[in-house]
Amino acid sequence: MNPVFSKRSFRADSVPAWTCPTCERCVLTLDTPDKLVIRPNAETKGNSGEDYWDHDYAGYVFSGMLNCRGCGETVTFVGTGHVDQEYTDDGQDWEYVTMLTPNFFVPPLKIISPQANDQVPDQIGQLLAKAHEVCWADPDSALNRLRTIVEEILDYKGVHRMDGRTRLSLHRRIQLFVEPGTEQVQKAMLAIKYVGNDGSHGFSGVKRKDLLEVFSIVNYCLEKLFPVPADDSHVIAAVDRFNANQGLRPRAVRSDESAT
Repeated sequence: MNPVFSKRSFRADSVPAWTCPTCERCVLTLDTPDKLVIRPNAETKGNSGEDYWDHDYAGYVFSGMLNCRGCGETVTFVGTGHVDQEYTDDGQDWEYVTMLTPNFFVPPLKIISPQANDQVPDQIGQLLAKAHEVCWADPDSALNRLRTIVEEILDYKGVHRMDGRTRLSLHRRIQLFVEPGTEQVQKAMLAIKYVGNDGSHGFSGVKRKDLLEVFSIVNYCLEKLFPVPADDSHVIAAVDRFNANQGLRPRAVRSDESAT
């Protein structure tokens, strides 16, 4: 996971190096300053001239456009801003800086991009995309959508939602999931369920670090349950060559070499 996601806000004069959500290779860039528009909100406009007004009260809204120089994608983003104090470079004084907090990206940035095989159900990919859509503005909803991914995994793995006429809880369904070598994955899904419950109930104490950890756990589950086969073709080719030659080189070549 890109560590750039660990910070919720950024300085207006230093846009983070977010990775393009389309090609997933290049860093998005703010080509020109006018691609980032910052405006004071109504309260700031109406009260900034008052004697009691202070920088700490200032609030902003912003919008911006980021570009990928690799695939040509354009990403728009919007959010809010405030003023904060930071030490100057020499550490001797304070300065006021504008901090921006994004709420939405279109298309959404990808916190995780699991290296999984093509057996992953489309519904799981859609739920992960929805979690990415809201993770900046509504972490509770993101947790809830990540929890739903566990439901979909169990559906795909054949764990029923019903026992006769009784609807099984997610907790019970996770307990019923038995697949050799996936004991740790079962524990991971249980952890996602617990924090997803917090999100479902409107738990408001979700820290950025916590949210990113849950994304990482989901990534772990998907990569363990839907692994990408290793590309061993170069190894197999070498094995076949050495066996055919009965050594490093064909017998004829070795005979010629010994004669010289």
